[in-house]
Parts: sequence; C-alpha cells; structure tokens
Amino acid sequence: MNDIIEIVFLFLGFYLIMLFHEGGHFLISKIVKFSCEEFQIGIGPKLIVKENNGTKYSIKLIPFGGMCTFKEFIQEHTPSENIRGFYLRKIAVILGGPIMNFFLAFTLMVCSLGNLEGLKINTVNDVQLENTTITQGDIIRNINNERVFNIDDVEELLVPNTENTITFLNSEYEKETVSFYCDNTVLDLEFDNSFKNKFEGSVRTFGKYITLITESVKELFSDESSVVSETIETKNPYNYMDNLEVPQSFSRILNKFLMITSILSFCLGAFNLLPIVAFDGFKALVSLISVLINREISKKFAIIIAVVGVIISLLILF
Repeated sequence: MNDIIEIVFLFLGFYLIMLFHEGGHFLISKIVKFSCEEFQIGIGPKLIVKENNGTKYSIKLIPFGGMCTFKEFIQEHTPSENIRGFYLRKIAVILGGPIMNFFLAFTLMVCSLGNLEGLKINTVNDVQLENTTITQGDIIRNINNERVFNIDDVEELLVPNTENTITFLNSEYEKETVSFYCDNTVLDLEFDNSFKNKFEGSVRTFGKYITLITESVKELFSDESSVVSETIETKNPYNYMDNLEVPQSFSRILNKFLMITSILSFCLGAFNLLPIVAFDGFKALVSLISVLINREISKKFAIIIAVVGVIISLLILF
C-alpha cells in the first residue's frame, strides 16, 4: 500500500513542479500583456482540454514536460515597438518559470510536517545521552541511519534495549555521529518547534542548494578539483536520501514526498537556466543580447551562442 501511495505522490509531485514552471511563464505573460495561445502540462494522451479567452489549456497523462506558447515569441516585435522594451518583457516571461520553481522548492520546505533540516534541541535532560557530545542547539538529523522530520519519528526510529546511533549537526553545522545504549523509545529532550526555527532551517537548506550551483560554476574558473563533491560531503545536510527500512507512517511518506519534490523543483529551475537551445537560459540570453545591442540578433549569431552555451553547460555539468 505504501508503494502505491509513493507512486501517486511521485506523479502529483511532477504535475505540481510542471504546473508551477509553466504557470510562472503564464502569470508573467499576463502581467506584461503577452498572448498565451496554449498552456500544456505533461505529454502523451490528453486528460483534460479546455479553451478560454483564446488560450487552450490541456493536461496530459505523463507529467514530464510542459509548454506555454506565446504569439509574441513567434512574431517577434512590431516595427513600431521599442526593441529593448519588448525583449525585457520577453525575458521576464522566460524567467517566470524557473523563478516559480525556486518559489515552490522553498515553500515545500516551510510547509513540511516538521523540519526538513532535522530537530533542533532546546534542552538535553536524558541520562542515556550523558556520555555523548549531543548538546543544546544541535540538530538531530538521523536516528539509526533513518531521516528525522518531527518528534514522532524519534519514538518510531529508536530501538529499545540495544545500541542506537544518532547523526546530528553541531553548532557549526558539521555532521557528527554518536552511539548510545537505549533503554526505551523515548528521549528526554525538548525541541524547538517554532515556525521561526523551521523558516530559518528552510533558508539554510535553500542556501545550500544555491551553494552547490555556484561552486560548480566556480570550478570552471579554478584549479580546484571535485569542488561540488566536497561541498556535498561537508556542507550539505541533504547529501544522501536514506532508504527507509522501518514501516513508514503517512507523515513520513508525505515528508519524503515534500523533500524530493522540493529538490526536483529547484533542480528543474536551475537546469532550465543553462544556456542550452530550447531551455529558458538560452532564450533569456538571446533576448538579453538583443536588449544590449538594441536590435534583433541574426540566426547565424544565435547558432554561435547555442554552440557556446552547450559547451559551457557540459563543462558545468561534467
């Protein structure tokens, strides 16, 4: 049953990501007065088709991909229209998709059941932890190699009358692991359940996503090797998605869905900003050049940009 729920959540997650991405393009197009001819989510057989105010809306069976088509993207600007103004509006529409993906990623972190970063300790009263290095202000991330999202997970993951392990982030946000003998499934700890802590944890996590992107770009222009790998290992508390071996409650499945969807949404937004043909990054770059030179660029120059963009993207990714 849990497997079916996870598959349903996975499909819903992809639909949600694509809805926000294409919805971002659509929303900005309405603001800048562009005409959207078609708004499509997914590929394959059509599930829902509706037409309203000159726009054809459709949702398809397979939630991988989507499309928004605009009359202005095909016709380009009219002779009487200011070129810079036209292409600035076009850039806004193009960037609307990735921006909404980033917004969705952050929102899902904040809306999770518990804190995706882990449980922050206010006080430690438990005698079972006396000989460990866990202290106030630390963040419990894993118990027995399983992710911890909220207080209920602590009781669910602890194994009584045996050695247990806790992986936590210390005050420097460095990962540490301790072992201790657990008499029961309850730890006498008080956790910080405030929205402020949850919001700050989401900000830190989102910042680490951005760090991975910036470090990968910096690697192109430095002699350092494996900068991204080092960043993932030492700085990012989400370096691995642990395979849950315990029976999963609905809240754990939901949190897992929220985290994976958040990561995928961020990755889609970042990946779409690469200057590869047909990606938002390439379209925005071509439009930006038109803004800078105050005229449309030739198809030959656009091809050169496309080739250079692919090379840069490959260097960033590999």
